[in-house]
Amino acid sequence: MARAPTPPALAELREPTSVESQIAALKQLKNEIVGHDQRKELAIRRGVVGSLVRILTATTKASGKRRSRELNGNAAASREAEWTGEDEVRLQATLVAGSLAFGGPAFVAPLLAGGILPPLLQSLSPAETPPKLVTATLGVLVTIANAVKLLYTGHYVPDAPAAYLRQQLYTKPVVRCLGDILAQRSPAAHQHVTLTARLIAVTCSEEADRVFLVKEGILDLLASRLAAFAASTGHMSPYADSAVVAALPPAPPRTSLRYLLEAVVMVITSSSYRAARLLYSPAIVGLFPPRSQLSQDSHVSFADYNTTQSPSVQMNSIDNLLPQLQAVKSKSEHSFSKAFPALGSFSAAGDIAAITSFADAHIEPSARLITSDDFESPLFAWLIHLARTEHDADRLFAAWLVALLHAATIRFTPDTPDGYNENRDRALKLLLVPLVVNMMDDAGSSDQKKAPPPPGPDHALEKQTAQMIKERAPAVLAALLGESLESQGAAAGAGAIKKICHVLKRSFDPVVPSKQQMWSPTPQSSSLEDAESDPSRTLGGPGLMPEVVHALKCRESALLAMAAIAHRDDGLRKKIIESGALQCVTDSLTPYDDSTDLATVTTSAKDGNPLNVVIAACDAARSMSRSISVLRTSLIDYGVAKPIFKLLTHPVEEIQVAAIDAIINLVLEFSGVKEPLIQEGIVKTLCNHAHSAHARKRYLSLWAVKHLVHKVPNEFKIYCVEGLGPGWLLKVASGEPKDSYAAPRGQSQGTTPIGMGTPNAAGEQVDLLNAVDEPAMDIDAGSPSSSSEDEDGMLDSGSSLRFSRKPHALPAATRARLAAIRDAEQNPHLRAYRDELWAQEQALDILRNLLNDPSPSGMEMVDYVFNTFGTDNLFRVLLAKLKAPNIATSPSHLTSSNSPSSSAGTNASKRPASTPLAPSSAQTTSILQSAVFILVHIAACTPKYRTLLLSQTSLFTDGILPLLSHPDPRIRVGCVWLVHNLTWVDDESEKGAARLRALELRSLGFWEKLQGLLKDGELDVKERAKTAVKRMGECLEGVGGGNGGPRSGGLAAGAGLRGWEQ
Repeated sequence: MARAPTPPALAELREPTSVESQIAALKQLKNEIVGHDQRKELAIRRGVVGSLVRILTATTKASGKRRSRELNGNAAASREAEWTGEDEVRLQATLVAGSLAFGGPAFVAPLLAGGILPPLLQSLSPAETPPKLVTATLGVLVTIANAVKLLYTGHYVPDAPAAYLRQQLYTKPVVRCLGDILAQRSPAAHQHVTLTARLIAVTCSEEADRVFLVKEGILDLLASRLAAFAASTGHMSPYADSAVVAALPPAPPRTSLRYLLEAVVMVITSSSYRAARLLYSPAIVGLFPPRSQLSQDSHVSFADYNTTQSPSVQMNSIDNLLPQLQAVKSKSEHSFSKAFPALGSFSAAGDIAAITSFADAHIEPSARLITSDDFESPLFAWLIHLARTEHDADRLFAAWLVALLHAATIRFTPDTPDGYNENRDRALKLLLVPLVVNMMDDAGSSDQKKAPPPPGPDHALEKQTAQMIKERAPAVLAALLGESLESQGAAAGAGAIKKICHVLKRSFDPVVPSKQQMWSPTPQSSSLEDAESDPSRTLGGPGLMPEVVHALKCRESALLAMAAIAHRDDGLRKKIIESGALQCVTDSLTPYDDSTDLATVTTSAKDGNPLNVVIAACDAARSMSRSISVLRTSLIDYGVAKPIFKLLTHPVEEIQVAAIDAIINLVLEFSGVKEPLIQEGIVKTLCNHAHSAHARKRYLSLWAVKHLVHKVPNEFKIYCVEGLGPGWLLKVASGEPKDSYAAPRGQSQGTTPIGMGTPNAAGEQVDLLNAVDEPAMDIDAGSPSSSSEDEDGMLDSGSSLRFSRKPHALPAATRARLAAIRDAEQNPHLRAYRDELWAQEQALDILRNLLNDPSPSGMEMVDYVFNTFGTDNLFRVLLAKLKAPNIATSPSHLTSSNSPSSSAGTNASKRPASTPLAPSSAQTTSILQSAVFILVHIAACTPKYRTLLLSQTSLFTDGILPLLSHPDPRIRVGCVWLVHNLTWVDDESEKGAARLRALELRSLGFWEKLQGLLKDGELDVKERAKTAVKRMGECLEGVGGGNGGPRSGGLAAGAGLRGWEQ
């Protein structure tokens, strides 16, 4: 078969005769290959990539030297008037590369293999490259990034095109060029800013990339552009800093808003610190100063401010951007009838519609309205206004940004005033959740049944936007819902369940490719004489069809939304099951195998799923398993357990973690799939994972073992303990000090930031903002830039100024707050310490469940525990857990009736729903509770063990006695139960020994402590104390036995569904 002739333009590019001939050849080649994949393939096979790389490299070096001489004063002509033939050659070569990349992953692979990225990235500096060429280069990079996304392998391949692109893009010189582009103050640079934001939004997918962008100041530059847009619309706080407003860059056009919002979302996702960096960015703080920034003497609520200003100022007030929505009544407000709200509470300002309190009949409303003061920053009010007034992508990304910021502020501001969190949830529930649900109205409709839109760039952009909304709207809804039960109910009331299940089901429907493979007379195997030696002449894999990628993204997003909406309410889970979507969850749990050919992958369940879909399916299965009825029926019917068990041995560690997280509830004692999983060998698998160096995998594996040993025969308990290793289990429970979380050299343990307003192990509030007395510090300690650079602002390497912090430096308290948040999130020593606390809690709970059996066989288990672990070793570990220094002894809980109630009767395998910023009271309190109830279980056994317990004097004087004043009522209840069990009388022959134990307890000071607890503000503590006082009094008087209430062995750890996490 005859070989296809080489295009004449390629011959000229290989051996150019002049610059003009090069330009003509490039233009001819560009016109020939546009929209023609066969000609693109021929050009690739004839070596066009090598020619393009040589042209771009040579012209870039020549132009760079010339630009450097001009910047040094050797040329007087303006840059706009110096467009040369070399610049035109670079532009045409860049456009040819962009046309090839537009063909998809198959054409991007030879471009990357041929080294097209380095010369392209060298053309990004606005100080050395003409604006027209910067625009073309950014457009090509965005096209390459979009094509790489179609290589949706579902495996972590180190040398994959996406990883290579990120490796080349996120380097210090390139990122600083991107910063220079974002810092340009010329109004003509808007297209550069938009393309840069698009590039960041498409490629910023890894944690390392996000951290690097923040350190290089990209987040602050994006924030300044958002602030400039807000200021251009007149939306700013009445307390805005005029100097900051004057220093803002030119406002971007409205068409750039969605890309700026998307870029910010991609950078701050999954990090409270980065969210705080956005809220406290100089431009945002200057335009939207938070309430904490305003001084006490000048602070006036925005509502009061508006009543004293002129009408023009009132219209610009941030609070007028929010619809009038009544706040949740705080404890300090007087009650009034919900049927007759306060006068004026429904008055409207301008055209803003009022949302009445009747939208939530079960919530008692307040006399005041929700304002921007209820949020961490007035930025929330503006973003909510954007989401309510804009459309399509602008609305979606504004709502997404609100959701991320809201979730972050909950974590790093735990000490918000009374009612503020409820007001935030109420605002999001009523103002944003219905809007996002409505955006999913057409998410499940099939584009195949619609008439194809007329050709044109506008129609193509509309189609891409519509597909993007379908892919991301459910995920945005999941982020908005979080763990708020009211928000989940509001989403269900808006019809979200039906829409989510429809999207999930339609993601398995067959798709018809919009682009059919064209016939070629030349076999693909021909003309491959250079393929083996030169990958730049060989087409890469086609990747997944765009329609398949779209369906898989919709599937992942729908699974995330299902997991969020089924998080807490059993009724919503039943609705999901009734819709028939649970089978889709099972089908989504099958990953691609190693032999999967992406070119043949469809949306069918038998083809498998990429990793992120599998992880989302595990999350959905975990939420659905939080119902006892679902565990016993639907999860068995749809066979969810078997594919999850297979995922426990998946080679990718993230999949293993997700599978363990999903299987924890499946091994509860009332689960119908527990026995089959045990027969499959889940004990050995979990015990192996428990010894992993991966902290989360170790923690979750111990949690699952804790459920496995609850209410099972002693032989199985012993089998589980032997699988873990008794010595190793006790070592984990002891939490022996490790160098990995010791304080860094030069920093004492006492000055390690823990969190703002976060209770320490004793329940005391630690106010780091007031405790920090250090001078201004570098927030990003690991940043390549110096501390003065981070504090005073950053200058670019060229002639344009970035947005400088120097005239508007952040207050010391704000910098200390940011530093504490960053340290709590990124400090490896604190992270290791938190991980160790979680592991300690689960290891102690395993011991607790081993002993939770008051029957005779349970007594045998107590003997086994003491013989295996050693009596002295066990008591030493428990004493170390109970001896918390500086335990709060304030008797405020004795008379307060408003302290949070958490009955020990509801303790059932709880954990923090999201990773806390620092070791919090929730972790340390859980460890204390586990240690106390281990003693309660031991005291519920025979008199021999009660006497043995009481012989450990230091255990009671240094551990239990101070805990009777602990601020958490669950700890006080556990200690009272211990005293009750120690004074229990089994029969008449045991009365003498019980009297001796009571006398010993009285000598240790327990009688006075119990008398004080009779006035406790918690009803559960008070009633348990009454019973214990009665029992101890009878023993001391030598009267009666067995009439003081039933003896309790305490509560098991993990006795209930782990879904109710707080």
